[in-house]
Amino acid sequence: MRRQVERFNNGESSCKEVCERLGISRTRLYELRTEWLKNRHDFVPGASGGNRHGKWPACCENLALELLQEEPVNYALIADEMARQHEFSRSRGAVRDYLLGQFPLLVQSVRPGPKPRRRWQCSQTGQIWQHDATPVRAWPSDRPQALISTVDDHTRQVIRTSIWEGETLWAHFLHLRAAFADHGIPEMLYTDGFAMFGNEGEDAVTKCGRMLLALQIAHRVAPTPQAKGKIERMVGTLQRRLVPVLKQAGMRNGRESQGIIDSHVSYWNENHKNRTTGMTANAAHLLAVAENRIAYRPCPPQRLMDLHMAYHQPRAVSRANTIDYNGQSWNITPTLKRKVALVIHPQRQFWVVESMPDPREPQWPTILGKFTL
Repeated sequence: MRRQVERFNNGESSCKEVCERLGISRTRLYELRTEWLKNRHDFVPGASGGNRHGKWPACCENLALELLQEEPVNYALIADEMARQHEFSRSRGAVRDYLLGQFPLLVQSVRPGPKPRRRWQCSQTGQIWQHDATPVRAWPSDRPQALISTVDDHTRQVIRTSIWEGETLWAHFLHLRAAFADHGIPEMLYTDGFAMFGNEGEDAVTKCGRMLLALQIAHRVAPTPQAKGKIERMVGTLQRRLVPVLKQAGMRNGRESQGIIDSHVSYWNENHKNRTTGMTANAAHLLAVAENRIAYRPCPPQRLMDLHMAYHQPRAVSRANTIDYNGQSWNITPTLKRKVALVIHPQRQFWVVESMPDPREPQWPTILGKFTL
């Protein structure tokens, strides 16, 4: 091999001739020449090409076969799940080559989609959270589930992802409350124009608007789906990854699946480099922290989160000091008020308070009763 590389370097043999003699590619030939030029006398070429790893463990082949049932085939997902579940590391290209060689009838090639755009980003972590949801079929049900995800605009860190039986504002509230508890309060929430999110700016009319105003989070509505491309692309990526993984694990509801989702998201944030930033999401976050580019504020006390991340409804008080809710009559503390308000956590609990909570005065009104549903 040393002689052939030397002949190529001296111009005695062409690139094509040497490649055919050695059975290597043009790229590998130039790599060998570079190594030979560094140390001509003691040059010892290393292994190149071919399958040097041998056959995969049975557990990894079984995992790959299960994930191959989802179309289109996601080789990056298979590589990540083998590393995450079995600590068996292979690159995406190695996974593709192995599966094409071992199971050619099960693998179908897919034409590549459009290349991602380079997009503007803010300068601080926690400055903008992009937030969106999409319907998925993660387990058998009469209607599709809702995959809700939140991404930090600066670091591309997946703040939280969760799956719910249906997309409701209460599901978004629970999702965001867990995200606030883990990371803190961001400066802005960037959503689409879906009616449940209310109006842009200081919206004191809608349920979501009152919550954001009380927590002093700015609200921005994207004019088009392309305007919030980071979250649109990430939601699509997570959908293609999480649905096959949850089906493979045999999950049946969101509560059981959250552990798998959190593990997959943690692996993504730690290991996947973003094409624009050139860093993993966790590395970008640590860099922002080291440079003091942090916009997060501490999370309010749980008591205030209970008050403002809730549904607020007015109610009339009867002469017997009772209110009607959910088809029942509830006794409350005697009051002269004829109109009161309910602070509702659907299907969990509710409070009766003397006046409608004011998002600009984030404190509890006088409580006349608390009940468990």
